[in-house]
Amino acid sequence: MQVGGSRNTGKLLMDRSSPGRMGVVPPTLDVPLQILPDDSMLRSELDLPEISEPEVVQYFTNLSQLNFSIDTHFYPLGSCTMKYNPKINDEVSFMAGFAGIHPRQPLETCQGALEVLYRLQEFLAKGYRDGRCKSRYLGRCSRGTCWCVDDESLSHVARGPS
Repeated sequence: MQVGGSRNTGKLLMDRSSPGRMGVVPPTLDVPLQILPDDSMLRSELDLPEISEPEVVQYFTNLSQLNFSIDTHFYPLGSCTMKYNPKINDEVSFMAGFAGIHPRQPLETCQGALEVLYRLQEFLAKGYRDGRCKSRYLGRCSRGTCWCVDDESLSHVARGPS
């Protein structure tokens, strides 16, 4: 089974160099020149490849396809600890005011997170009788942290403050 993209990487970037070819032409300086260190501290040649910008992009794009990715390859997931997590879950979990929430944080300081849970409850309500999870706690553990919100908190959000 082949992992990653094509294994034919071709020539290295340095080997693709052609004298005089340039990828980027630096703009004229608009800041004062700085005094350089003594010549003994500087290299006489940088030995950078002379290659066009499209060739650099193509080279690194081809290298990136050698990486294994769940977006481009079949990945047989083995257990619940290795489940597929859609990227939208990461997007939501990294939202400001959501990522650093603490299980014992006061409800009034985590309304955004409770709103997400409320919306989830409303979504689940379309398919379940009362939209509640059967367990006492709705919890998810990831990245070494565990976040739990009890049913009472979910009901508080649904009813509003008393």
